Amino acid sequence: MPPEIAAARPARRRLYVWLTVAGWALICTLISASLLIDHLISLPAPAAADPEFQHLLARQRPAAARGRWWLVHVIADGCGCSRRVVDHLIADRRPADLAERVVFVTEHARDATPTLAELALAGFAIDVVRPDELVARYGVEAAPLLIAIAPDGALRYVGGYTRRKQAADLHDLDILAALRRGEPVEPYPAFGCAVGDALRSKLDPLGIKR
Repeated sequence: MPPEIAAARPARRRLYVWLTVAGWALICTLISASLLIDHLISLPAPAAADPEFQHLLARQRPAAARGRWWLVHVIADGCGCSRRVVDHLIADRRPADLAERVVFVTEHARDATPTLAELALAGFAIDVVRPDELVARYGVEAAPLLIAIAPDGALRYVGGYTRRKQAADLHDLDILAALRRGEPVEPYPAFGCAVGDALRSKLDPLGIKR
């Protein structure tokens, strides 16, 4: 074997090893990014001024909420950020004059029975929906999401619960108090999980989480 060929073989072998390691690192990075991205970036929330969104909420507003502030908490089963909201709702003392609904998004309602029972015991009205139903009935694609509607039916807030991602302090009642005082409230970012298929496809094009 010519010496130049023998000398080239170790170099090619090192190149193959380097390419394999680099390819594996790239795959791991893509997988990690796909798993974390919807918890680390702000997810899109419906525009409060969108007339179609307002129409969907008006159809969902129960008679018991008329003449009262109505909060809608959109929660996704299996979402860590949503679980923090559930724990907060159950542990917190809620205003007696407030109407509230938890929209619980799940593909497996039977598996979520313990959480649903906790929420019901805490006095929350619950609407269990599938992901496709959430988009069709509420016009929402991400969770957790807070929606506040005034006693006159005006949509006053659509957004997240916290200023920072995965923050422990949730500000739904602070937001409500400011709205009651007539103060403008800049919506917090919506950190959590994509629920609608269209949004999930954008955030997880490889389908890793599905």
